[in-house]
Amino acid sequence: MAGSGTVVQVRKASNGTVVRELQGKDAWVRSLCSLQAHQLYLATGGDEGHLQMWNLTDDAPLRTWRGHDDTVVAVHPVTVDQRVLLASASSDHTLRLWDPARPAYQVAQQIWESPVVALAPVLQDTRQLLAAGLEDGSIGLWDPSRERTIGIWEGHTGAVTALGALPVPGRTLLASAGDDGSICLWDTDHQQIVRRMTGHTAKITALTASALGRRTRLVSAGEDRTVRVWDPGTGQPLTTVAVHSPATAVATCQTHTVVGLSDGLIALTLQDEEPA
Repeated sequence: MAGSGTVVQVRKASNGTVVRELQGKDAWVRSLCSLQAHQLYLATGGDEGHLQMWNLTDDAPLRTWRGHDDTVVAVHPVTVDQRVLLASASSDHTLRLWDPARPAYQVAQQIWESPVVALAPVLQDTRQLLAAGLEDGSIGLWDPSRERTIGIWEGHTGAVTALGALPVPGRTLLASAGDDGSICLWDTDHQQIVRRMTGHTAKITALTASALGRRTRLVSAGEDRTVRVWDPGTGQPLTTVAVHSPATAVATCQTHTVVGLSDGLIALTLQDEEPA
């Protein structure tokens, strides 16, 4: 996990105990992800535009990549032509691809007209694409294999602050959320909104798909101090959990939903409750 600082903490999933702390550049860490290449790595991005890769057994980073001119707001693994690469998104208007096996090697980049706020890989047919949530309220879809833009989607009235792939029976949707407090579910094949969900009263900061029981649900968290569970099939809210401070991140970990808050971290056990 990364918080408001320069240290990344590695914790046990079973009880939250800190097992390792990683200290990289003297800049705040803003994004992180796991990366399965030849082994499991951790990638981080921060305020100075640098990216670093760690093997979780050493205190020093294996790689440091430089190229972004502003904060790295998101990092994510992506498979391109059977290679596992690292994608990074930045406030400098760019998406960039990096090869974990090669230091200081940038594979490709895409420049947008607006700062990038969020990033997620998503499938269109059988192609692995990257979706970029932009500050101007649009979503840019980029094909990293062909290095070209597939489309620009419009659906939010404020910055798109969170994105996530959402597997549903027969296909995968893209979930987006933003400053406007709404969530949109997109059909990536037809490039259109299939459902819009409202309920948050402030900016949504994070989204994740979660398997609750035998169903896939969408979990959202926001600055209105709530964590919400949604049925993607109907768009109905199933559960709302009030938390004590604004939420900044959400992730599933074993049987728990872990929520990053502006002043700490909590783990929730969410129930799959159908609306009455």
